[in-house]
Amino acid sequence: MRAWRVGAVLLVVALALAVSAARLDLDDDDDSDVLDELLAIDEEAERGGLDAGGGGGGGAAEAVRRAQSMVLALDNDNARRALEGHAELLLLGYAPWCERSAQLMPRFAEAAAALRAMGSAVAFAKLDGERYPKAAAAVGVKGFPTVILFVNGTEHAYHGLHTK
Repeated sequence: MRAWRVGAVLLVVALALAVSAARLDLDDDDDSDVLDELLAIDEEAERGGLDAGGGGGGGAAEAVRRAQSMVLALDNDNARRALEGHAELLLLGYAPWCERSAQLMPRFAEAAAALRAMGSAVAFAKLDGERYPKAAAAVGVKGFPTVILFVNGTEHAYHGLHTK
């Protein structure tokens, strides 16, 4: 039963990451608004309407900032407490210099916003493995980016693609 639950959570997370650019039929709550803004930003970027500097204006930056605020920022002091305090936690181990981490971070925030808007209890967290190597080693981050699902404190590494 536990393996089925872990598989179901991984499937939901993978689907959320895979369809983050698709229109979702969500409530009109605040989290849905954030997701809608992120989806509009993605669509505009795919059409070439945004320049590399994020020329879409303050609205785009605000939407990304709001989505990223749904992702817990872990460090040496709170990493263990976060794992113990959430039955299901999806962790992104990243490094600021890592290009793949930079590409994955907005998608990770979109998935957090999408799942939160759907009422999911999965918590999303990020950990700068370069700045906090002790915490990264303690939770199993060995490279960048690393995505790990923790269910009741047990690690389940994600080995799939990091794309839409």
